[in-house]
Amino acid sequence: PAPARAGGCGGRLALGALLAAGSLFTGGALLLTTWQGAPGAVQRLRQRSRRDAGRPLPTGAAGVGRVTVGLIALEQRVPEKTHATGAEGCFAMLMFCNNRPQLLEQTLDSLFTVRGVLVDKLVASQDGSNPAVAAVLAQRGIVHFEHAKKPMGAIGKKKEGAALIAEHYKWAVDKAFGHFGESAAHLVIIEDDMLFAPDFMQLFIQLAPLLERDPTLWTISAFADNGFSGMVFDETRVIRTEWTVGFGWLLRRRLWEDELRHQWPKTHWDHWLRSDKRRRGRETLFPEVSRDYHTGVKGTHSEPGQFDRYFRNIRLAAQQSPLLMGGDLDQLVSANYEEATRQLVAAATPVRNLSDLEALALDISTAQAPPLVLCYESANASDKAWQPVATYFGLWHTSPIRGEHRGLVRTGHRGRSLLLIASWSPYSKLLPAGTPRLTGAHFIEHGAVSRLSVGWLARAKTPSTSVLNSPPDATTDIGPTGLLRRELAAA
Repeated sequence: PAPARAGGCGGRLALGALLAAGSLFTGGALLLTTWQGAPGAVQRLRQRSRRDAGRPLPTGAAGVGRVTVGLIALEQRVPEKTHATGAEGCFAMLMFCNNRPQLLEQTLDSLFTVRGVLVDKLVASQDGSNPAVAAVLAQRGIVHFEHAKKPMGAIGKKKEGAALIAEHYKWAVDKAFGHFGESAAHLVIIEDDMLFAPDFMQLFIQLAPLLERDPTLWTISAFADNGFSGMVFDETRVIRTEWTVGFGWLLRRRLWEDELRHQWPKTHWDHWLRSDKRRRGRETLFPEVSRDYHTGVKGTHSEPGQFDRYFRNIRLAAQQSPLLMGGDLDQLVSANYEEATRQLVAAATPVRNLSDLEALALDISTAQAPPLVLCYESANASDKAWQPVATYFGLWHTSPIRGEHRGLVRTGHRGRSLLLIASWSPYSKLLPAGTPRLTGAHFIEHGAVSRLSVGWLARAKTPSTSVLNSPPDATTDIGPTGLLRRELAAA
């Protein structure tokens, strides 16, 4: 499409993304060579550069052209119909809450340290009546709606819980979009048991224009299900996945109104959303290193041991405003992403057995070296052959596989990037001839869980890779507030 006018909605979105990305002004000079119209907007860029970097922005902004950041040229291709998102680019936000006022307070303390988050862009939907929760929201000046719970009958606690959640979700999303009006083209959905990285909002601001450009994308998430400390390294990397991630995610109004709202399920909305029938080949973008952290130890569908194994050691990004993908977001467009992935796999070093993998010395400095690649035997995407692989490495064991892209999962081991590729994946054909396909039995011999019976999470030993998972650090993994440590101690 033709470049959007700086004075139009699309131009304001693109400009908002630049204003919000602090690393543009701290990681290097920003050269504004040309920008169409809007001298006031250019002046705001100059003012922001002086404030954040202590040096003025070069002059010469006139005419039609592009913005250059370092050596990366980002052409403004956002369609004109894209809505503006406010002076700092803050998207409308919806927070779900229920009956946990202390967790809610911690979540709000963290949220309002995030750059670009505005209280008038946030609404909360409270499931049922809880005076303490309502008081916390009122004290913060947050608009909130109270959803009346509707008992579904004696169908079992978990089944009823899933139905209540689905009913509340649909009601609340409708209320939020109605409250913000047509100016809200997107809605960032969060919950009352989260902590946030400093650039939580900027993640969405930088990536949202891709949803308009690439029809093979449909949502953006701030959470990395397998983003454990010691196993993820690059805070600027963004990954495409067929898994739809629900912890802190961005929903487009158009997707809601055209596809989801009128077909919303009566139960298990998240399973429904992830189905192939609903997704239709489209993918979600998520960061290698999470931009939010789940603090809720207990929940409707939480199993004993689940928090300790899958949430406690999630790494939370610490940088203020990293420029995602080095500023070249075109790398995430489908065709470009496929070519880059093929090149990555072709350059990787094959792992021939787990003994060799375990013999690797722990060396975080090797995170930027060519990755290792391991191929495991699997018949298809729903094959339970993933379970021993996942339990060996300490990854999520469920199917569909979290973070998977065409049979490939990116993780890390002993400081090295590691690509796990199913034998059915098209990427397996790029591996050198003779690369072995490791079987589930091989992983079980090396300590993987052999049978995932009910309650196994509570009984399972810590995965072998936990030696890499350093304890949460209040100054790096979760910011300076220390909220997480207090929550975990209380739990």
